[in-house]
This record gives sequence, C-alpha cells and structure tokens, in this order.
Amino acid sequence: MTTPSTTPTPVTLSRIAAACNRCTIAHTITEQLPGSDTVFPRPTIATGFPNVMLLIDLDPQAGIRIQGSWRGILPATEIPALLAAVSEHNLHSIGPALATKLDDQQQAIVTMRRVWPVNHGATDAQLDAVIASTVAMVTQAATMLDHTFPAAVTWSEHDHD
Repeated sequence: MTTPSTTPTPVTLSRIAAACNRCTIAHTITEQLPGSDTVFPRPTIATGFPNVMLLIDLDPQAGIRIQGSWRGILPATEIPALLAAVSEHNLHSIGPALATKLDDQQQAIVTMRRVWPVNHGATDAQLDAVIASTVAMVTQAATMLDHTFPAAVTWSEHDHD
C-alpha cells in the first residue's frame, strides 16, 4: 500500500482509479462503452449505480471529465417538464450540470457533466474529494429525476450489476 500524496502531483487515470478504490467505488477501466460499439478516444473509468451510469476520463486540456447518463428515458412529450426540472437543478446546484437530448428513437435522455481542472496536479485527498463529491451530486440529481418522473423508473436496484 502506498502512502497518499499530500503534495500536488500530476494526475493520471491510475491515480483517479486509486481514488475510486479509496472511495469504495466499483469501477473498470475500459476503452469501449460497456454494451456498445462506441470506442473512447482514451482509456476511461466506467462505473454505475442503479439509476445512473458514469464515465470518468482525463482530458489533457480540460482535466478530469465526469460524464453521466440517468437511466430514465422519457417520451418526447415530457420534454417541457424535463427541461423545467433540468433548469431548476442547474439553477440551484453546483453540479453536475444536467442537459437533455433526444436519442435515436426520439426519446428524451438526461446527461450529466462535471469537469475539474488539474493542470497544476492534485493531492490524493483532492482526488478523493472530487470523486466522492461528484458521485454524491450525480446520485442526488438522478434521485431527484427518479422522484420527478417515476414512470421513467423501469429498473430494479440490481439491474446495473
């Protein structure tokens, strides 16, 4: 076991994965979206919870990018209510930023995003904090969507396993 860094050092995907381990977040490092033909431009950490899927990568220009997708899917007729919920969340929350888009079947989906710049490095404690706080914010936002749009909740707690 290594001693956690207390001096900001360059951030790598391995250090981010170690932060996930310290935060007891099950994850895998992959180069392809699980269950899809989509290939990532660089290795990416994939993790998930019953109501949200998360991808974490290290963009050389932006920093740590954490992107998620709520598992709920809504018909296009729900877009006005969904946009209102997303706007309300974005207005009153520091993160993650929520957005909506239509999938290939013209159904509304919600994406989530948080970027944390690391061009000056980070300590292990800072990495742990950004991972833990982002997971907390993402799951809170997803739970808000679950409660706002209960008809879109069609999964069980263990469907993501």
